[in-house]
Amino acid sequence: MYLCCSFSSDSNTNSILKRYSDFNDLNQKLIIFGITHPLPPKKFFGNMDPSFIQDRQLRLQTFIDHITQDPAIANALIVQSFFDPAHFLERMHEEALEYVSMQLRSEPKWQIVESLKDFGWRQRKHYSLAKSKVDAKISDHILIMVENGPDIALGERELNSALKTLCTIQHPYIYPTTFALPCEVGALILREFNPEGSLKDYIYKVHLVMI
Repeated sequence: MYLCCSFSSDSNTNSILKRYSDFNDLNQKLIIFGITHPLPPKKFFGNMDPSFIQDRQLRLQTFIDHITQDPAIANALIVQSFFDPAHFLERMHEEALEYVSMQLRSEPKWQIVESLKDFGWRQRKHYSLAKSKVDAKISDHILIMVENGPDIALGERELNSALKTLCTIQHPYIYPTTFALPCEVGALILREFNPEGSLKDYIYKVHLVMI
């Protein structure tokens, strides 16, 4: 196990224990984006030798220095979550909630009730519970903010057209989309809230619990 310490611009310090396999997983993810830096080789016998441990520690430090000296790499999701997985995701949800609330200031019909942090598994997809401003009888809705990823291929015009098409889809087994709007960082999608959960919840026999 290796103790990794990170320091933020607001003087906060975070420490986390990592295995060699964690460094290897991060390296494999970075290779996909063309970022390569050799890691110390694996060793199945003699890997508790003090000289081997010291050499591996120095090489892992060189690896960390390499990926953190480039701001583009250091601010990447996979790198940020490697050093501070718990707080990083929490900050992402908080920033997403602030952004969504700001976007809805000019929206006369809907307002945010709360952030649904435990919904979903994708880092770039954030859920909030929304309700109508004009009619209390309208059932609650879920507002989904989907951030653009590094692989986005659609331009602004194409994305806007795709979102308009999404709102026209009608099917007995697909919840209709109330509205879908492009924004600077991605898209906002509003759908009616289903207390029974999604199809995926049904398949995995997960029951929704609202606290």
